[in-house]
Amino acid sequence: MDVPIKIDVLGAGINGLASAYCLANEFPKSHITITAERFTGTTSDHGFGIIMNRTYDKIYDNSDVTGTREMLWIYNAQSPEDAEERGILICTHNIIFKLHYFLLSVRFFAQTCLSVRKATDEELAKLNNDKKNILKLQPVFYLPWLRSRLLKKKVSRLSEFDEADIIVNCSGVGAREVANDKAVTPVRGQYVRVRAPENLVLHTYLQFSDHSFVCPRVNDTCLGSVYQPGRTDTAINAEDTESLLRRCEVFVPDVREAEVVAVDVGIRPARVGGPRVEVDPQLSPNDRTIVIHNYGHGSKGVAQHWGCALKVTALAKENLRNLQSKM
Repeated sequence: MDVPIKIDVLGAGINGLASAYCLANEFPKSHITITAERFTGTTSDHGFGIIMNRTYDKIYDNSDVTGTREMLWIYNAQSPEDAEERGILICTHNIIFKLHYFLLSVRFFAQTCLSVRKATDEELAKLNNDKKNILKLQPVFYLPWLRSRLLKKKVSRLSEFDEADIIVNCSGVGAREVANDKAVTPVRGQYVRVRAPENLVLHTYLQFSDHSFVCPRVNDTCLGSVYQPGRTDTAINAEDTESLLRRCEVFVPDVREAEVVAVDVGIRPARVGGPRVEVDPQLSPNDRTIVIHNYGHGSKGVAQHWGCALKVTALAKENLRNLQSKM
C-alpha cells in the first residue's frame, strides 16, 4: 500500500523493533516512530536467543508454534553470511526430557527445529537427552540491526498518539497500564554470564522442567535460570545464583571453573492466556486510528517475534484498507 501514513510503535524490545521493521517494508512512505522508556537493557537484551517452540511457561500453556516457524523462513531466505552478521546461527542443543514426556516432546519440538535426533548410547551414558539442530539468535548483534528511527519517551496512555494512523502496542509489562490488561504478569528471571577457560568446552543444554540452561553465545555463555511470576525486583539474589549454578553443574561438572562476567536479572512480560496480537477498537483515541496489540510473549518473545510482527503488518494492511473503503 503506497500511501503516506503515520505509525507509532510503543516499545523498543524485540517485538516493537520487528513490528516497526516489517511495517516499514510494507508501507515504504510511512513515518514510523518508536517510543519507549529505554532502548538498551530491555528484556530482549537478556534473551538467550533460543528459536524453538516450548511449553514450560507456567503462566500459559501455549502449544501454538505460530510466530516461531517464521524464524526458519528468515534463515532460509538469506545467505548464511548475512544471517551470521545479524546474529542468527545454527547450533546443536541437548534437550533434557523426563522419560514419559520424550515421545511427545520430539514430535512437538520438531515443528520448529531444523533437525531432531535421539542421543547416541555414548551421549545417553552421560545424560538422558535428545539433540536438535535449532536456530539461535544473538541479541547483541540482532537488536542493533533492528534499531532505527527512535524517540525516547515513557507512555501510559494511547491518547497521547491521537494523530497516528496506526498505533502498535508492544509495551510488554507496561501493557497492564497502557492497555489496562490485568492478565499481564511480570516474571522475574536471573542468570549468570560466564567466560569459559580454553580447556572447558561448553555446549548448549536445556532442561525445561526446572528452567536449567547452559547457553553459549558469541562473547559469553549464559547459565540460568529462575522463573518467578509476580516479581519485578531486579536486585541480584545470591540464593538464586547458587541454585542455578548447582543445576548447571549436572550438565557441566566443571562449570564453576568459568570466569563470572556478570549476574543479570530480566523481567519477562508474560500474559495469562498467551500473547495478545490483535486489533483493539476500544482503545483507539479516535475513529480513524487503528490500535494493534503485540505483547505478552513471556519466555517466548525472541522465538515468536518475527511471526508476530508479520501478523501485526497483515492486520495493519487489512484494517487500513477497510478504513479507507469507508471514507
